[in-house]
Amino acid sequence: MGGGLLQVTCPACGRKFAERNLAVHCRSNPQSGHLEALKQIHDKEIRDLKSRLQTPDVKPRVPSPQEAGREVVRASLQGQPPNFGTLEVTVDRSEALGCIKSLIGGGGGPGRYDSLFLLGDPGAGKTHLLNCAREIAGREGFLVFQTGVVECGVLPSDEARFARALFRGIRFPFLLSERGRRDIVLKLALESAELEAEKAAQELTGTRMPSGSEVRFQLRQALSRANIGQGVFSRMVRDWADAALEGGLLEFDIPEMTLGAFADESVDFARRLGFRGAVFLVDELEEARQQETYSVLDSLVGTEDGGARWIFAANEDLLTDPDRGILRLAPSLGAKIQKSSVGLERLTSSELKELARILLSAFKEAFPNLPPGRYFSEEETDRVAREYGTKRAKTREFTTTLLSQMRAKKDGP
Repeated sequence: MGGGLLQVTCPACGRKFAERNLAVHCRSNPQSGHLEALKQIHDKEIRDLKSRLQTPDVKPRVPSPQEAGREVVRASLQGQPPNFGTLEVTVDRSEALGCIKSLIGGGGGPGRYDSLFLLGDPGAGKTHLLNCAREIAGREGFLVFQTGVVECGVLPSDEARFARALFRGIRFPFLLSERGRRDIVLKLALESAELEAEKAAQELTGTRMPSGSEVRFQLRQALSRANIGQGVFSRMVRDWADAALEGGLLEFDIPEMTLGAFADESVDFARRLGFRGAVFLVDELEEARQQETYSVLDSLVGTEDGGARWIFAANEDLLTDPDRGILRLAPSLGAKIQKSSVGLERLTSSELKELARILLSAFKEAFPNLPPGRYFSEEETDRVAREYGTKRAKTREFTTTLLSQMRAKKDGP
């Protein structure tokens, strides 16, 4: 018990322990007043944490052009979405971006509804716009939950499993300030302390939690496990989330519930952490053409000013498929979607040329000190854009190919 750690006395039995071990001792000895002592310990921890908390600053800073360029190039060459910088490499999507911003920020226009559907052919940039939405949501102070039907292998009609997939896709803002990271971790610690106090109170009184609180209890339990040890404040909250996933800390049994209930609890939790709310992003919805999924969607969309913001991406024929499309199987849902959807088309040759110039600029930001002969020229980027303009290739394929050619020239023979 030495080592210079603060020694405290157990109020139940009078024995001395290192402060960090006192709660373990009380929990291991649920008799002779130890449960009451455990509750006192957690109550004190809650008071201490609340005294340290300020109003959290959960909005990320805006990246510098060089940071954005490096991240876009790195992620694109690895076949991943950038953690930030997506908006800086977006071409001719003003209508869609306007609707996304309106939905998330609560302004007027078609995005005023609690949901938005991004519809278009494969390669039209739907996934890219979902990643733009993730970045916009972070900048506006929202916590993001993101998944895809193919990615997670679960249909939305299996609501509990799809909720788990969304939960595993939690996305904290990447470029949080030091204060923002600190305060969110403190908030997580506060949630954990309050949860432990709640459990101790139940054990003390012999009562069970009301059934209506099970969802909140499970969600808080899974989200609240954070180590508040030395050095944690200097790490990204995203790093905590990744480590939690790798360590299995986010594995838990969600009670049977609707996606709407999960969304409501997630919004509540996000606000308790200091975020404005939660945004849910779902890709590849065209892979869920079934009546059961349409019934779930019908319960989620179409209400103005909902607490949860939903953005779905799907191929255009999700609506118009003559056999399994929404307009045929769920016409009332189809009418809602038509009021809150944006149609997307693949970029034209001139738009690909503009994107190529933007990517060239990002590449130069990522590698600012190369000899001039190691950069692509504008003529070379225009040539690649013309070639892909005739192929009608996917934008992601064009981006990866162009950046790969730029990297090859940078590295030289």
